[in-house]
Amino acid sequence: MAVKLTIAGREPFRSFARGAADAAAMFATLTGDELDALPGAALFGIARLRGAIAGLADGEPGESALPREEPDAYRGVIAIEWPPPNGASPYSSMPGCLVSVTDALTGKPIMTCTKIIVHADAGALVTADLTMFADADGEPLLDGEPVIDGDGFRTGVFPFLVSEMRVRHA
Repeated sequence: MAVKLTIAGREPFRSFARGAADAAAMFATLTGDELDALPGAALFGIARLRGAIAGLADGEPGESALPREEPDAYRGVIAIEWPPPNGASPYSSMPGCLVSVTDALTGKPIMTCTKIIVHADAGALVTADLTMFADADGEPLLDGEPVIDGDGFRTGVFPFLVSEMRVRHA
């Protein structure tokens, strides 16, 4: 079962696209003198934004560089908490077994996750692919007993939206 998510009454992609369109509209009102006063990096960003939303109309996906995300494909919204690093060296590490994942909507921990791959592309929403135990139907198992499958347990990779990431205080 997929979770249908909305942000301000819209699916995440449409909210993202609408925000980008609103920003581009604001930049369109700048005069030549105002644009000339901006640093080169800002002008580059404005040009990229304008190009990315060139194909959008009324918040609908068009031919653009913006992500084409299917909100119904996400299995929920999570918060990820990282352990504090071991030591103060720049080479300090964080043990993966101490990372915790929480359902951001219910606050309940997700204890059946065995691997997390975070995607933080600059032009998209932050998402994570969670490898987790799956139930008999192949759906994410959020609690309960794992299903034995051959020599191991049934698992699957499920996409989630990430609402928060933080480092746990020591």
